[in-house]
Formats: sequence, structure tokens, C-alpha cells
Amino acid sequence: MVRMTQRHCLEGQVYSVPLIQPELRREEAVLQIADALLYLEVISTDIFRRVSESVEKNRRQLQSVSDRIRLAQARVDKIKGSKKATKVFSSAKYPAPDRLQDYSSIFTGATDPSSLTRPRHKMQNKLRPFDEKAWQ
Repeated sequence: MVRMTQRHCLEGQVYSVPLIQPELRREEAVLQIADALLYLEVISTDIFRRVSESVEKNRRQLQSVSDRIRLAQARVDKIKGSKKATKVFSSAKYPAPDRLQDYSSIFTGATDPSSLTRPRHKMQNKLRPFDEKAWQ
């Protein structure tokens, strides 16, 4: 198994995409490109899953707020136009928690798949011996 050791990360960056090294043999370059594309697929799948979960969570919160709004509107409609005196009891405080929930990134707890080991590939082509005349 081979471990990806090249890491060029910025602070706060969760994922790091492996770079393809220059001046590789064709077979090595193709294998590194294939590995990088598979890695990108894993990353993109994880990102879309996290975004979908966040959207669903926000959709549930929005539905809860919409239900409360509908209930309040129904109560207002019920007393609207009434000639009877209405006494409203209300707390002196806005109904919100004392401390608001801190922002948390959808990537909290994400691990970089580059730390996982990948299969080692056996090269079929041998390096040709250096031919000085052909080089000149």
C-alpha cells in the first residue's frame, strides 16, 4: 500500500488534492491521474452529502418556523374583526435563548481521505538506459 505524502494545505482546509508530478513516465502519469480522479470523486461525494444534510436540516427548521407563523396567523384571524375586548398575555422578553447557537461548519469532523492507504501499482515498463548519443 502507498500513502499519499504530498500535502499542500492551507489553514482550515479540510481536503487536499494530490498534485501530479511533472516528468513522469507515461504509465506513472496515467496511474497518478487516475488516483487523483478517484480521490476527487470521493471528496465531491462527501461534500455533496454534507451539503445535502445541511440543506435538509435547514429545511426542517424553516418548516418549523412556517408552522409557528401559520399558527400565529390563525390566532390573529380568529380575533380579527371581533368587537369583544381581548386581553393579551405576553412575556416581557423576546422568546429566544439567552445564548445563540454558535456557527459550526458542515466540514467539522471531516477527515481527509488522502490519509488512507491506496493500492500499490506495479509498473510494466522498464526505464530505458541512458543513451547519450540519442540525447545529443
